[in-house]
This record gives sequence, C-alpha cells and structure tokens, in this order.
Amino acid sequence: MSNDNYMVDLSAIIYGSYVKMDRLQQIVFDTFSNTSIAEATHLNIFIDLYSTLHPIFSEHYRVNIENYTDVTSGIINMCAHYRKFFKGLGVHTTFYLIYSDNTCEFNRKFVAGYNDRFYRKSQIKMFRDIIDNNLDLLSILCPYLPDIHFIKSINNWESSIIIANIIETLNNGCPNLIISKDLYPLQLCALYPWTSYLYPCKQKGGIDSSIMVPLNEKYNFRDEFWKLYIKDKPGELKTDLSLISPLNVSLLGAINGFNHRDIKLLYNIATAKKIIYGITNGDDIKINIYQLTNDERISKIINIQQVESRLKVLDVCFGLPYYKQDPESTGYKFINIEDSGAINKINSKYFEKNPLELQKI
Repeated sequence: MSNDNYMVDLSAIIYGSYVKMDRLQQIVFDTFSNTSIAEATHLNIFIDLYSTLHPIFSEHYRVNIENYTDVTSGIINMCAHYRKFFKGLGVHTTFYLIYSDNTCEFNRKFVAGYNDRFYRKSQIKMFRDIIDNNLDLLSILCPYLPDIHFIKSINNWESSIIIANIIETLNNGCPNLIISKDLYPLQLCALYPWTSYLYPCKQKGGIDSSIMVPLNEKYNFRDEFWKLYIKDKPGELKTDLSLISPLNVSLLGAINGFNHRDIKLLYNIATAKKIIYGITNGDDIKINIYQLTNDERISKIINIQQVESRLKVLDVCFGLPYYKQDPESTGYKFINIEDSGAINKINSKYFEKNPLELQKI
C-alpha cells in the first residue's frame, strides 16, 4: 500500500491513545494499593500533549483534516474518560494539559540536531496549522471546564520541565499521574514522591497492554521503571539495570543514546551501567554534572565533554532552574469559569460532529 493511499482520521489517532477502562482497573489498583497515598481523594493528572499529537506529524501516512476540531474534542473527551474512571474510585481529578514542541533553543545550543526529526516535520504548514488551530481552541475552551487546565510553552521548553515546575509550585501533597508515550518524562517518577507514569500501549487487534510504573516507594519500582525504559531497545532487553537508581536515567541516556530526542548512542548500555554503578554502588544517589566532570576514572572510559552536553539537555534537574528564570514559568494561571451556557454554545458551534462529553466532565 502506498503512502498516498494511506489516510488516517485525526479522531482515530487521539481516541486510539485512550487506555481502556478494564486495563485501567488492573494497573491502577496494582500501582496505588498498599502505598502511603492509597486513600488519597485527589489526583493531579498531567497529559503530555506532545506525545498525544506526535503521530499527526507522520511521514508514513496522510491525515484526514476534514474536521480538524476532532483533535480538541478527542483531548477533552480523554479527560472525561479518565475523570469518569477515577470518580468511580472516589478520587477527584485535576488535569494539566501540557504542550510543547520540545525543541527549545536552550537544548539545541548544547546538542546539535536535538529532536531534529520532529523539528523539521513541525515546520510543515499543514501539520503546523492542525496543531496551532487546536491549541488555540483548547486555550479558549479549558477555562470553562472544571479543573482542566491548558499550558503551552511559548519557548518550547521540555514538557517534563514544565510538569516539574507545576508539581513544585502546587506542592499540595496530592499524588501525580503523568500520561505519556514519550520516555523523557519518565524521570519525574524517580524525582518526585507519589508520582506515577501511565504509558498507553496497544497490541495488534486493539488489545490494551498499557503500562503503569508504580510509585517509587513500592518494592518493584526499579524493575518496572527499567522494563519500560528499555522496551524500545530490543538488543538491551536482557540487560539487568536493577542495580542502577532510576534517578540516573538521564545520565544513562546521555551515555547510551536517547532516540526520543535524536541523541545517538555513544557507548553501550553495559558501559553506562558500569560508570553509574561505580559512582553510586547501587544507592539512590543522583549523579550531577560536576561529579561526572571531576572524576578521573570516568574520563578514562568516556568523552566527558560530549556526555556532559547531552546530560544537560536530558536532565530535568539541570534545565528546571533555567526555566524558572523565564517569565513563561510564572505566566500561566489555573482558573475555572462557571458558565454552562457558554460551554454548551461552544460545543454546538465547533463540535457538532464529535461533541464534547460534557456530562462526564
């Protein structure tokens, strides 16, 4: 089948990323049972829209854009889907919809070609128009939807850095759930307590095999964390990383490569494991850049300067202080406008073919 004949509906891309109710029932129970927040009644849910919308920028098929608002309705109805599930558990949800192209100049100055494949595709007018029109619609719509907030990075800072900043700003003692198919935000599970990660995944035939990384207080956190991380590295599946703290996942990517941002392999995973374990002895200690550059043992094994530049762009802890200096980091406001008449009017005007499921919101 040629690419010219292979067309995918926008709605199929968005709705196909939902985790099914029965799968949620299985993995949510395993994640939160027997933890310090098992009885929590409020949950912050961060949806990484870069991950959700990434498939639109495909070189392998064309996208049917006859009804471009399918993207917005699909995203809002995704919130309704997860809200309905957690409401059934007696848990109130607050959603943060985060969008960035993840092509910040701050990162591209450290690593040439950073996230370059997406950067090039994101400049194609057809794709850009689809995304920008829907992001504008989300920014108008979300203030009228209870506890559903939309944040777009003006300067395309990494979505994970924005999420980290919100978690630290809220500081509300509530558990956090990050929903993404991008592995960059995975490090947040190790950095912040009560933070889990939902990775939507479907097998052939529509079988839902989505993965949920448990809270870092659970005994199997390391095993499940690394199992997901090397999921897309077939040659590394037999590598046991259980002696490596997930706190150093960004360093592992800097040494071994991180395909999600077009960072190529420098050294094999065994070398990365040897270096990290040699410094931490398996303890939950995060290696910072300065430890790396001042350790003569490491400089004999790897090119420190090259690894250091890559670590700077992959590590949330390095980028976050710089983001906090950007006025963007304090420019978003989380508001709720109560006006059912306005939201119903918007729904009937823009979403006649694929309406918002307002009764679930």
